[in-house]
Amino acid sequence: RSTNNYGFLNGGSIRYKSSPKIGDENFNGDTFLDRALSISKKRKLIIHTDSQIDGRSQTISFARQVAEPIVIIESGQRLRFTDVLLQDFPVNNAELQPGSQMIFGDGTTLELAETSILNAAYEFEGTVFVNGKNKTLILGPSGKLIWRPGAQVTLDNIKIKGINGNNIVLYDNTCTMSLIDVE
Repeated sequence: RSTNNYGFLNGGSIRYKSSPKIGDENFNGDTFLDRALSISKKRKLIIHTDSQIDGRSQTISFARQVAEPIVIIESGQRLRFTDVLLQDFPVNNAELQPGSQMIFGDGTTLELAETSILNAAYEFEGTVFVNGKNKTLILGPSGKLIWRPGAQVTLDNIKIKGINGNNIVLYDNTCTMSLIDVE
């Protein structure tokens, strides 16, 4: 829902202004972004059915240091991001319910908000850039980084802890992992 406001300029000219939608961003299918989004505890990103968010080079900004989930993918649903900057992505505050998937697709840049523990599987497909912003990503007991066939992922300025033989998966020999300033 948008609210409309009118302002008078230059002795009576009317300028139209539209304020952003109030409330959560609920997705029930594929969508193209026509504006930047800000996600916070008062405006959550909720996925109800399989959805692809094509950012069209827009930015989705996430609030930092929130104590509750602000990205929620309901049970059995899949969210795929493409062509979008995910600024300050809240790994600790992204809830993947049972059987759900989060895929970072072609043209996506993922920037970490803070040192985080990943306890879900994050999948990559296409060309993806991960900027750790000098933060640490800890792979928890169920945390996995998965390269789908042909994925080309660059990890930059990040520390990764908790790596074992099963939690970084490259599907086949068409996947590439580029490391820049990674510990």
